Amino acid sequence: MSIFEIFGLLFLLYLIKDFISKNRNISQNPKVRGPLSLPLLGSLWTLGKLPHEDFSRLSKRYGNIMSFYMGDTYTLVITSPDMLREIFVKNFDSFVERTRSPIFKKVTDNYRNFISGDESYWRPFKAMLASSFTKQTLKNHVTKSIDDQTQQLVDVMKSFAETLEPFAPKKFLERYTFNIITKYVMDEQIPYDQEEMTNSPLVKLFDHFSVILQQLGSANLADFVNVLKPFYEYYLFHSDQPYDHITKLLREKTEETMKTYKPNVTRHLMDHCIAELGTESEHAKRSVTNITVDLLVAGAETSNGTLQWCLLMLANHPNYQENCYQEVYEIGKDKLLILNSDRTATPFTQAFIKEVMRVHPIAPLGLPRRAKEDIWVQDVFIPKDTQIIQNIRSLLQSEQYWDDPLTFKPERFLSGMQSQHFVPFGVGPRMCIGMTLATEEIYTAIANIILNFKISPLNGIDKIDESEVFGLTIHPNDFQVKLEKRKNKLF
Repeated sequence: MSIFEIFGLLFLLYLIKDFISKNRNISQNPKVRGPLSLPLLGSLWTLGKLPHEDFSRLSKRYGNIMSFYMGDTYTLVITSPDMLREIFVKNFDSFVERTRSPIFKKVTDNYRNFISGDESYWRPFKAMLASSFTKQTLKNHVTKSIDDQTQQLVDVMKSFAETLEPFAPKKFLERYTFNIITKYVMDEQIPYDQEEMTNSPLVKLFDHFSVILQQLGSANLADFVNVLKPFYEYYLFHSDQPYDHITKLLREKTEETMKTYKPNVTRHLMDHCIAELGTESEHAKRSVTNITVDLLVAGAETSNGTLQWCLLMLANHPNYQENCYQEVYEIGKDKLLILNSDRTATPFTQAFIKEVMRVHPIAPLGLPRRAKEDIWVQDVFIPKDTQIIQNIRSLLQSEQYWDDPLTFKPERFLSGMQSQHFVPFGVGPRMCIGMTLATEEIYTAIANIILNFKISPLNGIDKIDESEVFGLTIHPNDFQVKLEKRKNKLF
């Protein structure tokens, strides 16, 4: 028998053992069912181009707690709101850790960041960031930034309305959300003027972010199959990656900021972090850089996607758009700008935004966690290192929890009856820390857009395509709208 035949036989035996082991592990948890697991692939064969839709379909067949092998990673996909709260709230300490993979090891600086870092980094970073949101100087700074960027966005849109040129919102909404978070974090922004934008160092940073978001959003089999992980990890750490350029630029910015830092003067979030961590140690420089990377990636991407969906749904639902307009006009007709403080006076506009987030949740599967130890939760045994996926999209569109869930009906949120199942930002202490900022910037932008413009599909199009593009977040396909300036505003 040749060496190749021996290797072939050993590989075949490995595949047989892998198949038996995976499906036996599933059957040992009698309360949990899931699709058949194949060698190496696990249950990934059941997923297509839109995994969040496939998980919704599979959960209807296998239940609200579904077992699933992502390659070699045993996973529980949770749709039950009670089970989600049991895991992520009541038993939070057992599920505080994020899952591990080569790509996340790379983009988290070996799990030393905030969003996907180890518990030992996440806990102090969260305390530091949470205190920044209560600091009045920074609160005023971010409020002014939202108002300024909203005015700039409206001004740009007015130029499209005046020339009757089709408006493609994606790049302008990307700039809007990116500028808000960069102003908050480092007091810089990308100018809207094309000539000034060419010379902006942030443009290069923004371009690198776009590439890394595509990289994180494209599922790679090598992140899930154990025999491939070492090779993929070696490639990521020994080749030129977008993340390396981002960290280089932001490390330079961190060191520059530390040189000009003055105690008791908080210019932006980086100053706040430096005040907590100091200016001398490698740990301080690395931590400020990693936190900055985190906030710029997550802070801009999620809000941008939601804003794109809001504009699309306004165009596709003119009756609801008119309801929102009548509401915002009453409070905005005598103002230059609707502010976040006006939000309570516009319940229908708030309901519209919530319904957009329910129908098109920007992070339909959240960020996965893993079990730190063997644990029983609601009579379900969860082994150590089990990956936990929040099936948010399925929960938000389940007939079990929502009336007529596939129909777009903002009025469902006016009663507040179903608010306990509305979890687009996840649940528990490790849910999205930027929820308040995201809510404020989304509301302020949408309220002022509605006040100033009538939004509709381009001539000859009845309805804009609402199909979703799966990635790190869920976006619509690129689209254009027609903008008509409202004529009955005083300013």
